Amino acid sequence: MTLSHSQAVELVKEAYMWGYPVVDNYRVNHQFFIDKNSGFYMGPFDRVLHRERVLTSDDRVVQLPNSDTLYSVCAVDLRTDGFVLTVPKMDRSDRYYSVQLTDWHCFNSDCISSRTVGTNGGNYLLVGPSWTGDINAQLPNINKVIRIDTDFCFTLYRTQLFNFNDLENVRSIQAGYLGTPYKVFCENNNTPSQTPISPVNLPQWMKALTVQQQETNYFEYFRLLNFVLTWVPIHPTEKAFCKQFQDCGLIFTDGELDLLRRNSLNNDYSAHTLLFNSDSFSKRLPAFIHEAFADAVIAVNQFKRDRREEVSKSQDLSNTFMVFGDRKLVLNRYKSLERCFADFYLATVCAIYGQVREESIYPAILRDSDGELLSGAPSSTTVAISKPSLHEDHKEDINLPYGAKANPTSSSTCYEFTFQANALPPVDAFWSLTLYTTPDLFFYPNTINRWLLNSTMMDDFVFNKDGSLTFFIQHAPPLEHPSLVKSNWLPAPEGNFELILRCFAPKPAVWDGTWRVPEIINTTKHPEKSVYYRGSVRFREHIPQGVALDQNL
Repeated sequence: MTLSHSQAVELVKEAYMWGYPVVDNYRVNHQFFIDKNSGFYMGPFDRVLHRERVLTSDDRVVQLPNSDTLYSVCAVDLRTDGFVLTVPKMDRSDRYYSVQLTDWHCFNSDCISSRTVGTNGGNYLLVGPSWTGDINAQLPNINKVIRIDTDFCFTLYRTQLFNFNDLENVRSIQAGYLGTPYKVFCENNNTPSQTPISPVNLPQWMKALTVQQQETNYFEYFRLLNFVLTWVPIHPTEKAFCKQFQDCGLIFTDGELDLLRRNSLNNDYSAHTLLFNSDSFSKRLPAFIHEAFADAVIAVNQFKRDRREEVSKSQDLSNTFMVFGDRKLVLNRYKSLERCFADFYLATVCAIYGQVREESIYPAILRDSDGELLSGAPSSTTVAISKPSLHEDHKEDINLPYGAKANPTSSSTCYEFTFQANALPPVDAFWSLTLYTTPDLFFYPNTINRWLLNSTMMDDFVFNKDGSLTFFIQHAPPLEHPSLVKSNWLPAPEGNFELILRCFAPKPAVWDGTWRVPEIINTTKHPEKSVYYRGSVRFREHIPQGVALDQNL
């Protein structure tokens, strides 16, 4: 097989995007369950492990984390046996929880949640590719048998936290999340084991790559991808698509991968040592592939920028790349596998382990109402207006030249985000507006440790007189509205950021276009559009009852 340089670049680009969910999932699992010195290690495989606190700006492993729920995780080994996940009965019927079952291709195999199975608890048997039993069989004390397409499964638990006084309740629920090898479950009279079972005969793992290494060192990227593919079989629906990658040596053949998997089950890694040696792997790749790596990096980054730009200019949620679910759902959304894997790559980059839309949907707010990227950077000193005015709305401008308006009191750009009356996100669980710095997509460290505003804070929010709800999104606190700082302010960096409006158990109106995500208004540039414009008649008309005005208003 011989390709031109441009053909080779395109081939490497497609192979990279196809394999990215596998490599990045391995990075997360390696830090959580394998590398005890990672700084984020939680414990071994086959054990349900917990973060008994909400995540903060110090947690920087999984992109776009949430701080509305407490997380639990479990890396499940399905090579030789099934594994039973036990979910306890929730303490209250309105508590949202979900147990997301993700194969190592990052497809969501299934979801055990308050939405799908209720809050009464149960036992759920996970089985891997080697399972020969009937997944439709009625097994004693098993609510459902769920097939996973890969030898390992990453399970991600989210348990809703109503407020900080609720923390001990959630920790009690976490203690009831159990994991039991199926053989032990049967020997234990079809009941889960309360004693953690130590995993045995795990692979001799290869070192993971950092995000930066994944994005720049394509030789090591493909070497690691093939190593992980030993336990992540190429799905039958993708074999024809992947053959082009196998023909040029980027991906091992089916026979090689099957042999490596069989050997590993017998704890024989001699073939791994030979095939994944850097020199050996390098010799597999023809010169035109080696020469394509550098330009493929450029091509992938260009695609990422162009596609995000395309989506950021559209309010159509059906156009977003943030589509998660099982393999059938994701692949059926596209006319071509190339487009499918390109968008799925981007979804993994931005929000690895996103849930299926019926479970949670993630509208991204990347631009303001003028189409400008969100940024808390200081604004210019004046803002143009259409004509001079001595109306009370502009009384402070009488000494300025025509066509100019005084800058607001804050030196950084200020935004307002308003839900109109009776137009909060329609959900059966809860919603959350969370801010992330870009491009890293983690929480912004701030003095009040606030990364989100959500529906469980409803009693704390100050609503406008007309029933609408406005949030201030800016770097400095809105000191001109001191009573709103503690309730309606979401701190922003003096740099680029984006917002994610999470909707848990959303109603269909969220994704069918019936309900629309509000625009975010740059009120530094458009003070006349501000619900709380300083000194204006409009401000005085909208200021909520009981909120004190400072003497300068």
